[in-house]
Amino acid sequence: MRLVRIWLIYLVRGLLGRRRFIGVTPPFLRRQWIFDRRQRRWLRFTIRDGDDWVQIEHIFLNEGFELSATGRADQMGALYGRILEQRGTPLIVDLGANIGLASRYFREVFPGAELVAVEPDAGNCAIARHNLPAGATLLEAAISSHSGQGRLVVTGRNCGFQVRPDADGTIPFTTVPDILDQAVGCIPFLIKIDIEGFEETLFASNTDWIDCFPILLIELHEWMLPRRRVARHFLSAMASREREFMHFDGYVVSLACAM
Repeated sequence: MRLVRIWLIYLVRGLLGRRRFIGVTPPFLRRQWIFDRRQRRWLRFTIRDGDDWVQIEHIFLNEGFELSATGRADQMGALYGRILEQRGTPLIVDLGANIGLASRYFREVFPGAELVAVEPDAGNCAIARHNLPAGATLLEAAISSHSGQGRLVVTGRNCGFQVRPDADGTIPFTTVPDILDQAVGCIPFLIKIDIEGFEETLFASNTDWIDCFPILLIELHEWMLPRRRVARHFLSAMASREREFMHFDGYVVSLACAM
């Protein structure tokens, strides 16, 4: 009932206000419909339960990745436009894609972008295939600073998976340079990272790829893994670069000063 009340609040606000996305189906339905007021069209999603619906709430109804609060939305839009004008393809990479909702949001905001989503959990990938936009690439793998194998450790429900390195594991590791090598003809534009603490490994080495992406969004998980200092490598990597550092709604936004 709590989620239903939250949904009703968003529905009323959406109908009476100017929110871009209006969720018209209650959270207990597997098939979800959202109306995009700006594009005047319907978006359909598949979810499993209330945990998945909370992702819809955060990403679409609350627009948790909306970047106007950075004060640089015009510059981001101008950069995106320049890439398209030069007949390039902006590349958006979603690391820790879960069921594909963030990827879908970014495609709605930047419809001309190429999209690569990386998610290690097979169950999440199965749902993501329903939610990802046409043409998106889904890699069933874990992101790391190096190649190798790993395994999943279940710590909660849908969003509670962590990757652990394991030579005998069944989860392949991929790297951001690998993704860039395969995205022929694309110009790195935005990368989103939500990998449940594995940022400790991702930023431990081989971080030159950071300079390729003018927009970087990441959720840090110090709160989830106390005393592990899982953010230390990320913070060190950012400190040595000409980038701005902001915090919005649980996510850190890092923007290249020159954009």
